[in-house]
Amino acid sequence: TAHQLGVDVGRVAKPIQTETASGLAMPDGMPEKGPALWNAIKPMPAEEMIRVQDAEDMLVEEISQEEEFVLNDTDITDQAIRNLTECKRLRGLGLSGTNITDKCVDVFKSFPKLQSLILSFTAISDSGIKALGEIGSLTRLWLDYTALSNEGMYGVGMLTELTHLSIRRTAITDHGLQHIADLQKLSTLYLDDCSISDDGLKTLMLHGQLKELRLCNTPVTDKVLDVLENYKELNLLDLSLTKTSPEEVANLRAKLPQTTVYR
Repeated sequence: TAHQLGVDVGRVAKPIQTETASGLAMPDGMPEKGPALWNAIKPMPAEEMIRVQDAEDMLVEEISQEEEFVLNDTDITDQAIRNLTECKRLRGLGLSGTNITDKCVDVFKSFPKLQSLILSFTAISDSGIKALGEIGSLTRLWLDYTALSNEGMYGVGMLTELTHLSIRRTAITDHGLQHIADLQKLSTLYLDDCSISDDGLKTLMLHGQLKELRLCNTPVTDKVLDVLENYKELNLLDLSLTKTSPEEVANLRAKLPQTTVYR
């Protein structure tokens, strides 16, 4: 039952709606704090994700047959996560706003097909994040509002299949971006509320395939626009609450007519 998983049934997540086929629709605003961010993070389309609405009816042996499993904002612990080690088909796992720590990383490694992992608002540290680098199957990773710093970015840089990365309001700086300079499949990157400068963004010049870049509330200025105009594949660029000027952003919009630019 749910108690075998260590889940407080009264706090099990309810279904959420997805707005795009990619499952990455995000509101323009930035949540102030707390696990409420989960409602804005949609790793997979709603029709594909397994939502736990009546945990008492979900037996561990049934869970082991599922491909996506969401335990966001529940009381699940590291020890309880070990009950999921038989979920060999697991492709997506949501643990946003839970009490899990670095001790869970070894369990994550036991999922040979794991592609999508959401660890926002958890106590995972650089040590655990570096170990995530051994999960070569990961394509989508969310580490918003965690203790991630430049040191942990080394592990992120090892995930060569990564297409989507969200590291909002973490302690990374320009130096941390250097670790992901070689992630050639990266198409979506959220850096909101990070100490990223104009020079740091030049590191990502190799990412000509970026389709979505969010820099809300970062200290970038008009100088970065010369870099961004080379991102010809961008569908969305968020420059809200930055030091860019309306005039220069207007010029950028003219150079990137296919890109929706927020400021």
